[in-house]
Amino acid sequence: MKKILKKFKSWCNTKRIPYSRISGPLPFAYQRLVFGEGSGRYFFGPKVSFGWKDAAGFKEGVSFINARDDAYVRIENGVVFNNNANICAELRGGGNNR
Repeated sequence: MKKILKKFKSWCNTKRIPYSRISGPLPFAYQRLVFGEGSGRYFFGPKVSFGWKDAAGFKEGVSFINARDDAYVRIENGVVFNNNANICAELRGGGNNR
């Protein structure tokens, strides 16, 4: 687990990893992965990864994921995101639905 966490941190913006809001195993980050400043939560299933070595832009860009307000990002088992993915979740009505 320490090896996986070290690899994850090396490709992430470590100042903004919201560990307390992540459930499930940490994703593999084969390129830089930045979490937005939203206050939402994240769930990652096993074997989720960001970055694909055989595609254009590998290690040249950034993948971005943000759960705004109280939104929830859920990514299931084995999902692989191409390079420079951008994921943003927001509640309907701009987060005012409580």
